[in-house]
Amino acid sequence: MIKRISIGFLSIAILLFVAGMISLFELNRLGNDAKRLINESRSSMEAAKNMFDALEVNNAAVSHIVMTGYDESSSLQCKQSMANLKSIIDSASLRTPKNTLLDSLAVSADNLRTLSSNFVAKMMIAKKESNILGLSVMIPEIGQDTEGETDLFWYDNRYYPLITEISDMINRYMVQSTNGLTPQTEQLSRNAYRAVKPVFISLLVMIAIILMLFYFVIIYCVRPIININRSLADWLKFGKAYNVKAECRDELLAIRDNIKSLIERAEKNAK
Repeated sequence: MIKRISIGFLSIAILLFVAGMISLFELNRLGNDAKRLINESRSSMEAAKNMFDALEVNNAAVSHIVMTGYDESSSLQCKQSMANLKSIIDSASLRTPKNTLLDSLAVSADNLRTLSSNFVAKMMIAKKESNILGLSVMIPEIGQDTEGETDLFWYDNRYYPLITEISDMINRYMVQSTNGLTPQTEQLSRNAYRAVKPVFISLLVMIAIILMLFYFVIIYCVRPIININRSLADWLKFGKAYNVKAECRDELLAIRDNIKSLIERAEKNAK
């Protein structure tokens, strides 16, 4: 009897341990997936923000050159911002390979770099020539190229449309990154259900085992003890024959038989 009860409770303990280990493993994997998803989202948002920052710096530098003429500080800002934009796009492409939007963005960013570099170089040459020859010499005016295109015209019709196009691409990249997280979020929901499922199944199995243990303890332990006690009380009080009407096993069977032997010996000695 003790062995059977011990096996029953030991089974519950083993089931709890196995279910706990499975759930712990699944929850750990779920936590890693959630952390990866959060990191991907944060990386995409940071990349988009840094792209916008680089564009803003470049636009500010180019606008300053257009309005006031060439200066070394604005030229360095323009060059550095384009290098930063290229580096950010390359890093994003490494995280999400085969992204056609990032490929198009890289091409447009390279076109912007070339356009900005050529404009800054033109303005630098114009400033050097004006410093060497003087403003009275007949050279193209600062702010106007040899074809008569003014700097403002260049900015409005060539530079600004390109930088607007790149801004739209960055916005689409942000939307694309957000939409791409939806299937992964749904997968996390399924993983969460899978992590809880073993515990739920184990709970049902444990309830069944506990009910079975309760039934067997009542049938094979409690009831035989009650019947043994009742038969012994009837013999002591009323002198009735000791007859236990219960199915006894193991230790309870030995107790029933030992009590019966004591009663028979006492009756024999009484005669």
